[in-house]
Amino acid sequence: MGRKRGAQKIMKNFRDRLKQYQYYFIPLVLLSLIAPFVSIITSNTLGNLTEYLAQEGLAFCAGLVVCVIVFYLLEEILEFLFLNQCGRLQAYTYSAMEQSIYEALSTLSLDHPLMSSVGDLYNRISNDTNEITEFLSDTIPVIMKELVTFLFTLVYLFVIDWRITSIYLIMAAASVGIQCLIGRITEKAGKIAKEKEVEMNTAVHDILSNRVIVKSYEAYDFAGQISYEKSTEAAKVQCRFSYLVMPLRVVGIFCGMFPILSVCISGLYMIPRQMIEIATFFSVFYLCNRMLPRQLHYVDYLISAVKVKPSVSRIQELWRAEAVVCDDGGMQNSYDTFPEKNAVSFRKVTYCYPGETKNAVDNVSFQISAGAKVAFVGENGSGKSTVLKLIAGLKVPQEGMVKAGDSVITGQFPYIFSGSIEENIGYGGGLANDKDGFMSTALELAGLSFALSHMEHGIHTELRQNGSNLSGGQRQRVAIARALYSRAPILLLDEPVSALDREAARKVTADILEKTPGRTVIMVLHQRELLPLFEHVYEFADGKLTAHIQSQERRECEI
Repeated sequence: MGRKRGAQKIMKNFRDRLKQYQYYFIPLVLLSLIAPFVSIITSNTLGNLTEYLAQEGLAFCAGLVVCVIVFYLLEEILEFLFLNQCGRLQAYTYSAMEQSIYEALSTLSLDHPLMSSVGDLYNRISNDTNEITEFLSDTIPVIMKELVTFLFTLVYLFVIDWRITSIYLIMAAASVGIQCLIGRITEKAGKIAKEKEVEMNTAVHDILSNRVIVKSYEAYDFAGQISYEKSTEAAKVQCRFSYLVMPLRVVGIFCGMFPILSVCISGLYMIPRQMIEIATFFSVFYLCNRMLPRQLHYVDYLISAVKVKPSVSRIQELWRAEAVVCDDGGMQNSYDTFPEKNAVSFRKVTYCYPGETKNAVDNVSFQISAGAKVAFVGENGSGKSTVLKLIAGLKVPQEGMVKAGDSVITGQFPYIFSGSIEENIGYGGGLANDKDGFMSTALELAGLSFALSHMEHGIHTELRQNGSNLSGGQRQRVAIARALYSRAPILLLDEPVSALDREAARKVTADILEKTPGRTVIMVLHQRELLPLFEHVYEFADGKLTAHIQSQERRECEI
């Protein structure tokens, strides 16, 4: 239920942001209301100018020429203001969309199928957000403006002559109807094109993420073949989509010309029979002619709607994800706060990864007292890391109960954000707020102080993506310092010193255990020589807890 409320909160926050949309949208509405009046006045002036030129000559039309120039300039100014406001709206809409997506991702269960493909999530954040933003801040305002202009034009035409109005309306309705009918054919093709685009982006992301493996195994041909196959498939599907769109564009051009052609033909019939005046007819003609280029783009608006539909569905799937995941039967009341803030309790806990049949953690029970120093050992796949994630609350068991206080977790291959070392350790706090010396202590315990002294900018050294300008050992030290600086009462460290040499690993481990009194420390280790440093050793095999050895028992066995 808590995660359902979290998903609802995300949607509420997004709606609250969109309420600010009005501050950007109201000027667009006002400009859309003013623009048709200027177009109608300009067309009416052009109609009178045409009649005066035919009857009186150029000498009597100077005033009308000036008026036409002034109104044309006014139209251009209004168009500039409209586009400028659309640009501001686009920047705001993109920010609101992206923020709502990040909020959804931050509360998304780590077991959710969406988390299995980083490339797909990246595509939702970048491409899908861009397409939706462009549609909301560009296409929608233009459609609104064109709709207002069309309605005002109909009223103007009806005042002039109801017969021309009827002809124009019938042909315009037929034009839009035909385009919408043909546009439905492209919907399925648009969805397939989006799927292939996601596959291509995912493949490229996988290759970039595994570039070290590609280079180590000299698998350039393999990586290139994957990239080529996915990009070729995406290109072929996009071409098929373009082929389907092409007839729609051609039909759209003809449909856009129908209304103005019908007005011209009706004028040729009505003027000789004195059913309409020349000035009136040309006012109608100029107004319709000015609308013609925009009518030819109606098909583009339709295609934009077709293309953005899959993106909207994918973003909505992300927003609704928590409401689906949170109904896990084992989730309710399975993770709670322990009376002692830095103690841990497992009671008959079972966890199985989605899509797997074998339990990663199978009916495990134990209790770790506050301030204990514990090591988890076992072969790869024995369940040690999964137990850490269950303690941290990153995963929720299908059976049993986990109780623990606040904790932080760091893995064997920690992620480093782009930014300074200080920012990566302090997460916005850093030395400026380090009045009690926590940062300095964390650097010293992690063994990072010496390395920083040899860097030109020290703790302010800027790190590239995922700390690529650091060694593996330095990245692990940054992660350890980050955990220590967090002040969390429980430290969960998964293979924290695997990249350090034996002597450095022993010193860092000993310092952490000896100089963090009162904090519960749980380490996953493969270095057996470090085990004498710990008070408790838990051994796992095949997802089960097979042994619990305390320091006194271990010393007795050694004797």
